Amino acid sequence: MYPYDGYWTCYEMEVERMYPEIYHRIYPHVCRICDREDHPYNHRMYPFPKREIIDRMVDEVYGQMEEDEMYRTPDGFGSQRNLLRDLIAILLIRELLDRRRFPRRRRPWAYY
Repeated sequence: MYPYDGYWTCYEMEVERMYPEIYHRIYPHVCRICDREDHPYNHRMYPFPKREIIDRMVDEVYGQMEEDEMYRTPDGFGSQRNLLRDLIAILLIRELLDRRRFPRRRRPWAYY
C-alpha cells in the first residue's frame, strides 16, 4: 500500500549496524530477561516495575556480561563498572517502555 515501507525497514537495520559493539553484546541479554519477566501475569512488572526489580534485572544482565569470556578484561570491568550498569539500566527501561507502547498510527498523508 505504501511504497516506502521497505525503505524504513532497511533504514532501521542500517542504523542499528552503527550502534557500538557493547550494545550488540548487551542487548540480547536484555531481550532475554525482558522476555522472561515481562508478561501480564507477573504482578511485579505491571503496570510498571519498581526500582528494586529493575536493579535486580540489571544485576542479572551484568552477571551474564561478567561470565562472558570474550568480554572479560584482566581487571574485570574496573572503573567502567558503573557506566556499564547505567547502560544496562537504560537499555532495560527502554525495552520495557517499547513493549508497552501502543503501535503508532500511520499517517498516509505524511508519505507524499
